This record gives sequence, structure tokens and C-alpha cells, in this order.
Amino acid sequence: MLAKQLFSIAANSGNATRGDAQVQAIRRWVVLTAHEWTLQWRHKDSGLAVLAVALLEIAAFDLSMNRIPRLLAQTGPGILWMGFLFSGTLTVTRAYAHETAEDVMTGLYLAALGQTTQLVAKLTVNFMWLLGSVWLTTWLWVRLFMAPTRFSWAVMDLILSLGVLGLVSVGLLMARVGLLLEGADPFLTVWLMVLDLPVTVAAMGATWALMHGGDVWPWVRGLAVFDLIFLTSTLIFSDYLREV
Repeated sequence: MLAKQLFSIAANSGNATRGDAQVQAIRRWVVLTAHEWTLQWRHKDSGLAVLAVALLEIAAFDLSMNRIPRLLAQTGPGILWMGFLFSGTLTVTRAYAHETAEDVMTGLYLAALGQTTQLVAKLTVNFMWLLGSVWLTTWLWVRLFMAPTRFSWAVMDLILSLGVLGLVSVGLLMARVGLLLEGADPFLTVWLMVLDLPVTVAAMGATWALMHGGDVWPWVRGLAVFDLIFLTSTLIFSDYLREV
């Protein structure tokens, strides 16, 4: 079904005008996004991994601190985002695993649909899927392990969205590199954690400032700048890696 839709769009885009080409690009993105959602729903390991790893890490630190709310409030944001960094890295870097195993990439190349469209579709789905897991983990962390505190969930949602966008952008770039370097997943995972440190540190600082009534906006602005750099780099270098 997916192949028929993609090849039909590719065949109809040959004689399309500029306006029609934009419509065809949107149709390609919609079809590929639906395909990615199907894969994510069929293989739910990514969302469950983020939820399980982060909660286990928080629970372990909570027990080691004898359930002292003051200590957990000071270290909680760092523990939380380190869990997101580790679990998100392991899941996003496998974004092309199913296409590689089933040789879907060859069909996408033959359909001439544009790898940028596929990258944007993967970015959209992985961002939404990972953000849902991260938001649920954060909500459980606040409800189960944190002392009663008041803060703006709207600002927290903004921090989580920017942090997840940075993790997904770098993760997809490393996943593209993984297509060229077979068997290099452990190496790429280590390097991915290093590349994501600016995003992780900014997200930690913003979360800590929000939870303790500090000035959160310098951290948010820095996080947005890092996201812009990583997202632009992913879109640029992914096209280069396609030609290698």
C-alpha cells in the first residue's frame, strides 16, 4: 500500500507546476509520516525504553538518597535529563533500522521522493513519540518523587519540547551515518552523547531554574539556539551523506 502511494505521487510529480509540486511535497510528507507512525506503533520499544530507563534511574537515586525531598529536588533535573539522553540516544539512532532490514531505502530511492522529505517525516514522528514519553516520565517524576511545588507546566512543556528536538535532530544525523558505517552503533552512540551535551546541559539548567524559581529564559534561549544549530546541520549533512 505504501509503495503504491509513493510511486503514484512520484509519477504524478513529473509534469507538476510549482503550485502542484508543493501539494505533492505535502502529500509525500503525509504518506511518509503515516508510514513512520505505523512503524512506531508496531515497534513500541522506543517509547517504553525512555519511560522505563528514566523511571528506574530516578527510583534508584531516590532510594540511595533515603527519600530526602531536598536532595532529590536539587539533583532531580540532572538525573531526569541524563536518563532522557541515554534512552533517547539508544532509540533515535535506530530510526533507520527497520528500513535497512527490509530494504525499504532502495524503494524510496527508486521512487525519487527526496530524502529530505523522509528525514522531515522521521523527525516529526520521532519528536512526537519521544516527547510523549518524556512528558509522561516528567509528570510521574513530579507526582511520585518530588515534594509539592508550584511551577508553570506551559514553560515545562516548552523546555521538554526544545530538549527533545535537540536530541532527535542529532540522533537522526547519527542514524544517517549509521547507514554508511555498518556495525558502528556503539561508537556512534558514545559520540552522540557527547554531541548532545550542550542540549542536555541547557535543558537541565532550565528545568532546575523552573523548579526553584530562578530565571529560566536565558537557558531556554540557549536551548533554542542549540536546537537551531543541530537541526540545520542535520538537514544539510543528511543530503551530503545521501550522495556519499
